[in-house]
Amino acid sequence: MSKMLYFVKRKVCLLLSKKCRPIYCILLSPNVESFIWTRYICSWFVGVCVGAILWLLISLNFNFSLESEVLISVSIAALVGIGFVFTTSIKCISFLILAGMAGKSGRSYLRALCFAYIITGPIFNLASNGGEVVRVFACATTLTYNLTKTRLDLMTKPFHNTLTTIKDDFILVEKSFDEFNGVLQPIRTEVSGTDNDSNLKLQRRKVEGVAERVQKNYSEKIKTRCKRQLKRGERRCRDAFENAYLDCNEKFPRVVKTLLCWPFQVDFICHINLLGKPDKICDPYEALPKNFGESYAQLDDSQKLLYGNNSHVEVKYKIKSPTPKDLLRNADHTADLLMNEFNAKRKMFDVVMNITQKILSILFIKVIIAALYYHKKYLGDINFDNVYISEYFHRVDDRRKRAKKSTVLPLKKFEKKNLVDLKSAWQHTEQESRAIYFYLFQFAMEILAASLFLLLDYLIVTLLEIIRIKSFVSYTQKGEHIIHFQVEGSGLMARLLRRTLHNFNIHAKVSTYLSNETCLPNPNILSKRFYKFIFNYVC
Repeated sequence: MSKMLYFVKRKVCLLLSKKCRPIYCILLSPNVESFIWTRYICSWFVGVCVGAILWLLISLNFNFSLESEVLISVSIAALVGIGFVFTTSIKCISFLILAGMAGKSGRSYLRALCFAYIITGPIFNLASNGGEVVRVFACATTLTYNLTKTRLDLMTKPFHNTLTTIKDDFILVEKSFDEFNGVLQPIRTEVSGTDNDSNLKLQRRKVEGVAERVQKNYSEKIKTRCKRQLKRGERRCRDAFENAYLDCNEKFPRVVKTLLCWPFQVDFICHINLLGKPDKICDPYEALPKNFGESYAQLDDSQKLLYGNNSHVEVKYKIKSPTPKDLLRNADHTADLLMNEFNAKRKMFDVVMNITQKILSILFIKVIIAALYYHKKYLGDINFDNVYISEYFHRVDDRRKRAKKSTVLPLKKFEKKNLVDLKSAWQHTEQESRAIYFYLFQFAMEILAASLFLLLDYLIVTLLEIIRIKSFVSYTQKGEHIIHFQVEGSGLMARLLRRTLHNFNIHAKVSTYLSNETCLPNPNILSKRFYKFIFNYVC
C-alpha cells in the first residue's frame, strides 16, 4: 500500500509542479502559513471529490431511491470535505481507502462485487430461464391435453349423450312395455280366461305341452261358445213366436184370431237345425289355425320375458378409476400448481440471493477498517511496513556518501529480499512475490468460475433460442364424424330400438387450428452493459 501511495503521490506532484505550479504550491507547499483560506477551499473541494468517489464505490451494488441517494452522497461528500479542511488524518485515511482498493481488502471487495454481479446476472438469469422451461412444460402439457380432449370428445360424444338421456328414454320404454302388456291382456283373457262352467272340465284335462293345451282348450272354448250361441238363438226364436201369438190374441176378435194366430203356435220350427248339426257347425278346425297354440305360447313367453324382467328398469353407471377422485387434476390445474410451486421456490431463491448480494456489498467496510488499521500502525509502530527505500532515504544516503561515511545503497543481494527500492517499480520482497503469485492463481480461479456461470447461461439461452426457432408446430384437425342408426318397422320392438339408438346418431364436424407459439420459450438474455461491468471490474 505504501508503494502504491508513493507512486501515486510522485506522479501527482510531478504533474502539478510542471503544469499547475500555483495549485502545487497551495496544496503541497510545506509553508502552511501561506494561502490559508485558499488552501481550505481547495482542500474542501478535493475532500468533496474524494467523498463522492468513496460514495460511488460504496453504492455500486445498492439500490437506493433517488432522494435517498442524493441525501447520503451529499452528506458523505460534505463530511469528507470538512475532514480534509481540519485534519490530515482524514486525508490520509481517505487516500488509504482509495489505494486500498488495489490491496488485499480492496481486491476482496471487488471480488465480492463481481460475485454479486454474477448473482444478479447469470445466476438470476439461469433462474429466470428455468422458470421459462417450467412454463414451456406446463403450456405443452395443457396443449397436448386440449388436443387429446378434442378427439376423445368427438369419439365418446354418442355414448355420453346416450348415458345422459337414458333415464328419460327408459321412462318411455316402460310406457311402451305397458302398452304392449295392455294389448296382450285381452288376448290372454280371451284365450286363458274362464267361460262360466264350460272351462272347468277343460282345466281338468291333462295335456302334454303348453302349446297343445292352449290349442285344445281354445278350440273347446270356441265350440262351447258356438253351441251356447245356437241355444240362445233357439230360445229367442221361441220367445218371438210366443210374443207374436200373445199380440195376435189381443188385437183380433175371438172368431178371427183362431184362424189367424194358430201359425204362431208352431214353435217346433225353432228346434229344427236348418244350418246343420251343431257339432259340425261349431267345429273350429277351419276357423282356428293349427299353430295357434304354439304362436300364443311364444307370445306369452315373450311378454313375460320382456315385461316381467324389464318393466322396472334402473340404469346406474359409474366411472371406475384406480385413482381417487379428489386426487385427480386436470391439465390446467396441474400446470398452475407447477408454476405456483416454482414461483414460490423462485421467490425464496431471490430473497436468499438478494441477502447474499447485500452482505457481499457491505464488504467495503473491510477496506475502511484496513485503512484505519494501517494508519494507526504506521503512526504507532516504526517497524510496521518499514521496508521501502524512499526518495528522502536516497538523499540522505547521497549526503552520507559525499561526506565519505558508510552508506546503505546500493542494496546487497540478500537485502533485496526484505527491502524494496521505490525507484524500481518491479522490485518486491520475497513475501510480496509469494502473495502476488497466490493472488494471480486465486484471480484465475475466480475468472474461471465466473466464466463457467457465463458459459452455462450462454448455453441455456442458446438452447432455448434454438428450441424457439426450430420447434414451431401447427396442429390442424379437420374431420367429420357421422353415426346414423336406422331402424325400420312400426312394431313395438322397432319403436323401442329406435328410441334407444337415436342418441347414438351424431353428425359432428371438427375444424380446429392450433399452434405451440405461446408454448415456445422466450429466454432472457443478458445485456451488453452487464458484460461491460464485469469486464471493468475484472480489469
